[in-house]
Amino acid sequence: MMSMKKMKKYLKYIILALLVAWTFATPRTPAGVSSLSAEPHYPRIVRAVTRMMPVLHLYRMPVDEASLTERTIDEYLTSLDFDRAYFLKSDIERFRAKGDNLLDEMRKGDVQWAYDVFDTFKERVNERIDWVEILLGKGFDFDRDEHYAWKRRQAAWPQDKAERDELWRRKIKHEVLGRMVAERTRESDDQTNDNDNDDNDDNDNHNDDDDKDKYTRDPGNGGDADAEHDKTDAEADANAEADVDAEDTGEVVDLDTTPEEFILNRYEQYRIVLQDHEPEWVLQKFLSAFSHAFDPHSDYMSASADEDFDINMSLSLEGIGAQLTSEDGAAKIVNIIPGGPAERDGRLQPGDKIIAVGQEGDKKPESVLHWSLTRTVRRIRGPKGSKVTLLVIPATDKTGSTTVTIELTRDEVRLEEQAASGDILDFEIEPEKTRRLGVITLPTFYLDVRGRRNNVTDYRSSTRDVRNHVVNMIEENVEGLVLDLRANGGGSLTEAVEMTGLFLNAGPIVQVKERRGVQVLRDQDPKAIYDGPLVILVSRLSASASEILAAALQDYGRAVIVGDSKTHGKGTVQTVLPLDRSDPRMGSLKVTAASFHRVNGQSTQKHGVSSDITIPSMLETMEVGEEYLRNPIPWSRVDPVPFKWFADLSDEIPVLRERSTERIEGCESWQSRMELLERVRAVREADTISLNLEERLRMSEKERDLRRNELRRQTTNNDNDLDLERDAVLREALYVLADWINVR
Repeated sequence: MMSMKKMKKYLKYIILALLVAWTFATPRTPAGVSSLSAEPHYPRIVRAVTRMMPVLHLYRMPVDEASLTERTIDEYLTSLDFDRAYFLKSDIERFRAKGDNLLDEMRKGDVQWAYDVFDTFKERVNERIDWVEILLGKGFDFDRDEHYAWKRRQAAWPQDKAERDELWRRKIKHEVLGRMVAERTRESDDQTNDNDNDDNDDNDNHNDDDDKDKYTRDPGNGGDADAEHDKTDAEADANAEADVDAEDTGEVVDLDTTPEEFILNRYEQYRIVLQDHEPEWVLQKFLSAFSHAFDPHSDYMSASADEDFDINMSLSLEGIGAQLTSEDGAAKIVNIIPGGPAERDGRLQPGDKIIAVGQEGDKKPESVLHWSLTRTVRRIRGPKGSKVTLLVIPATDKTGSTTVTIELTRDEVRLEEQAASGDILDFEIEPEKTRRLGVITLPTFYLDVRGRRNNVTDYRSSTRDVRNHVVNMIEENVEGLVLDLRANGGGSLTEAVEMTGLFLNAGPIVQVKERRGVQVLRDQDPKAIYDGPLVILVSRLSASASEILAAALQDYGRAVIVGDSKTHGKGTVQTVLPLDRSDPRMGSLKVTAASFHRVNGQSTQKHGVSSDITIPSMLETMEVGEEYLRNPIPWSRVDPVPFKWFADLSDEIPVLRERSTERIEGCESWQSRMELLERVRAVREADTISLNLEERLRMSEKERDLRRNELRRQTTNNDNDLDLERDAVLREALYVLADWINVR
């Protein structure tokens, strides 16, 4: 029998062995990250993302590749210091040196580097805000002839403190000057509105639902959806609307404060927001940076972001009907949902930035600058019938000098309201001569996947709805059709293929390249239901599935593509996968898994689909498109597939283009519109902006006059449901269609 002494000895060894096994089996919290000790699943998240992203991505990339490390570092630093104003060059050099082994550390679940960088960033922010207070106390000379280089995305980080101080002197002077111009503009607008009300003329107020232009509210930053995927990229940026959260608190934006007070309050709020960030915020930001190093649409979605994603996928939303993304510390509008309050109101535009949100009964809106997107969208969403006030920097004002206050009544936004709509009109091409034309507006490629899978007889489908409109128009003897995809950011890939087949006989429509190879998707219907003149109207926000349809019909010679010079250029497919299905705390990974290619082998990625006839919209003046995103997947090509041309339009398109150009050049309202576009383009393309008050006031007044003239022209009352007086682009597309009918 074993003695008590030996038993204790063996027991000691057993316990020691168990301790060693437990030590190696249990995930270890990264050293030095005490803030993560309460969340032991964080290292698991880091390891999972680091392992899965290179394996699942369309273009497999070794995780130890030096360029991937460099891009990850660049993405993370840019996400914190987007205009390169806080960090010094020496900071960046130190970060890069310590980040040499970053990916090895990530494989172990260690992201201490990211937290160290964030700690330094908070120090630099505190230093700069203290300096801002000193600058505002000293004041500025606005009579001097000097400029601020406000385009800093590609600028070098300041060499030393003296260079950074001078940068911030001009930066803060620019911001104060912008507030001064905005105040004077607001006072002038108030006076104008008073005069307009006295004259019973409220055109400039732009508050009448009958005066809203549903054709220039082009949504989408490139959504696509394969029917086989559960979630689409268009819906996957944790973007949208959100509940009022009573616990959210922030700085109240008082529009009556002095410019100096307004700016200092904004920076003080930024300081508070940074100090309040939880460890998960840093983790989310860093892993998103790692994902964005592969391409701009791949992303890590935390548990809270996943929740917002699921809300976005629901059949209805109670809010304003707008999708948001985060840019430069503000919530940027990327999509105005057709049929929602924002679309019906008409003032919010893609590219507008929301900087403050007020609830019904609030005296002042609450600043949401530098809030997380999730927190901001929860502030915007609310019960149906309640009001929300938004303080917005218009997309047309890249310098941020102008703010607009917009009050909206929240309402239920049903996806059913995004269904295809059709209009038949007798379009006057010259006095007493008309053409009977049809316009089909398609906001998205939608499909009731569950209903189709379950063989429901009347399941909802965009192809079915468009087919019904086309058949009705044929019965009404239309001579030509316009398919308006300007508001279409994508949708079901299956629907895009089947809808293209409505206008073509059987044949290949698109090629889908995956890691396993290239798949050709074909239209199986042997006969088109309509073979007459067809114009596809697009914009720079027509993306993904829209580009598939437009590209195929262009390659076949079946349609004339009209609109902005090119479409968005999003030729990739994303899928969303949970990191651990048994643990929702882990979040999900959104990864680019496939790319689209035309039947001629060329990708729509970055290049998009070029219009045969360009009719520019305001989007042409903005940096809208895949090519403006960081780390976009490059354009590529695969082997072409055989297909039979419908027609050769090489002789007809130049004639149509020449007639359109002559028409635009000879139209006074079009020239006014082109002047506005060129003015906005010039401001956006300028690398510097004047810091002289009188010069800035002249710039602002000229732009306001142009915008006001455009608005008056657009809000002319018109009995036509399509309001062609306001929608100049659609009107010109109809002229192109009528010309095509004439020259056939």
